[in-house]
Amino acid sequence: MERFKAVEKAMKTKAYSKEGLASSQKLDPAEQARAEAGEFLGNQVDELELQIETLEAESESIQATMKKGKSQGAKADRIAEIDRIIERHKWHQGKLELIRRS
Repeated sequence: MERFKAVEKAMKTKAYSKEGLASSQKLDPAEQARAEAGEFLGNQVDELELQIETLEAESESIQATMKKGKSQGAKADRIAEIDRIIERHKWHQGKLELIRRS
């Protein structure tokens, strides 16, 4: 009986009444979950972008301290590792964007 009352009340609510306009802002559970997932994905993309910027700054600072002509293996290895991490982060960013758009 309670469900019938709820359905009947929803059917009688006019679209442009205060109640009708307020209820249009409420999302069904599937849409709400989709919106939350989209927000989560967006936050993760932003976090990856922040990490990429940090790694690029670190790479540039290491390159600035390296002297030309001298072999500095540890610094070169770190730069190569940073480049690999940046490439992987960008790949993940692309995949997250693809998921967010679908």
